[in-house]
Amino acid sequence: MGLGGGGGGILGVGNTFTGTAQALEIAQNHCYGYIGVVTYTNTAANAFEFTSGNYLAEVTFTVNTLDYDADDLGVSVEFNDSVIIQQRFVTAGGIEHTTNFPWDIIIPPYTKVVVAFANLTNADPHTANATITGRIYRG
Repeated sequence: MGLGGGGGGILGVGNTFTGTAQALEIAQNHCYGYIGVVTYTNTAANAFEFTSGNYLAEVTFTVNTLDYDADDLGVSVEFNDSVIIQQRFVTAGGIEHTTNFPWDIIIPPYTKVVVAFANLTNADPHTANATITGRIYRG
C-alpha cells in the first residue's frame, strides 16, 4: 500500500518516492519507509507522518543531507504530538554533518509518528532524505 512517499510494494517496486511518507510499508515481519527528497526551510517540513498499526516496530532511522553550507539542520521525532527526540546538527563551513547517522527507535502500536526537518540558522531552503527500516512484532 504505497501512500505518498511509500513504495508500491516490496522494495518500492512500481512506484517512486515523492515526499512525506504517510505509512510504513510492511513486508512479512519487516517494515520500511522511504521519503525521497524533502525541501525544508526555517519552517518545519514533515518527512514522515503516519500512525503505526497493530504491531510494535523496532526500527533504525537515518537522515542524509543533500546540500551543505553553514546552516544547522534540526530534526525532531514526535510520538502522539510529544517530542521524543530533538537534535541539532551543527555545520562548520560546509562540512557534511548528518550522512547516515542512525537512531534506533521502538515505535509502539497505534502511535502517531511525525519526523520533521528545519533549518535552524535562517530561512534558506535545503534538501534531505531519510529512511526507516526495521522489524515488526505482533501479539
